[in-house]
Amino acid sequence: VLNKTGDGTLVIGQVADGMTINVQGGKVGFGGVSITDTAVAVNPYVHLDAESIGADDVEDVGDLSYVNTWKDENYGAERQATAALSGTSRPTLKTSALVGNRKIVDFGERSQTAGVGAWMKLCNWESPGHQAYAGFMVLRCKEPGSNPHFGSSNGMTFYRDATDCIIAPYYKNLCLGAALWRVNGATEDPFSSSSLNQTDRFVVLSFASVTPAQLDALVADKGGQSSVADAGGLEVGEVVVYDRPLTEPEFYSTEAYLMKKWLGVERPNEANVAEMTVGNDAAAELSSDQNLTIGRLTGGDGTIVKDGSGFVSVGSLSALPT
Repeated sequence: VLNKTGDGTLVIGQVADGMTINVQGGKVGFGGVSITDTAVAVNPYVHLDAESIGADDVEDVGDLSYVNTWKDENYGAERQATAALSGTSRPTLKTSALVGNRKIVDFGERSQTAGVGAWMKLCNWESPGHQAYAGFMVLRCKEPGSNPHFGSSNGMTFYRDATDCIIAPYYKNLCLGAALWRVNGATEDPFSSSSLNQTDRFVVLSFASVTPAQLDALVADKGGQSSVADAGGLEVGEVVVYDRPLTEPEFYSTEAYLMKKWLGVERPNEANVAEMTVGNDAAAELSSDQNLTIGRLTGGDGTIVKDGSGFVSVGSLSALPT
């Protein structure tokens, strides 16, 4: 539930499905971004695509191709990820029918024994610089309820240890707790979401934070400065990380690009509000290039204005003003 009071104007960028909005003062508008052209935003600090892994990046042992290096799309070996362990504890390169037989990196089963689970060091491993303001990962959890870690740092910034979470509630990082988290284009509560435990499909995980967080490892819980006791459990198709803030169009364009490329679906371009009430002397500006669905729209003597290129659908009306 969102209660708006005061004389100022509040513009809502993204609406959580089923939100109830009460406008008791000032104005509320919708500023969602409509994405038509999708592409990865420019200048990512890390951009890894499994489709680009070549013969010089792997070691073939029998029927398996062990991944030693994962070169960056823009900087090659200069910013490549490297396998943290040797032998059979390295990830392997495979193709997956779940993503149109594209190449993916399989990190094997999750293990909580040091030196067993596969993981990779990013180019900024154990470096305080180049912290992440935004990140995107195409991933699939291999086992129901296994809760593998998609990334981490020596502060266990992205730690997971519960079925219904993206990051564990009791390891709350202030910047990540307040960050925008999305799965397949839908906003999620990072402390209660179960979206990452879907084993029958890949998902696109996205986050954006006002304050950056350290992210220097893939598919690992970094429990100490140089030791990892919990790793593996994911398949990964693509990783994009930014050490700068993204604009709204950049964020949603990158998200839409990955969803279309890997999942074959369009990013949702609509918002769903369960109920919206406009009080006396308040105003609602239904101004958005997104499509907006309002289950029930109720007004006092406030003003409701429709603007923007998106469609507004209202399930029921009650006591509406102008």
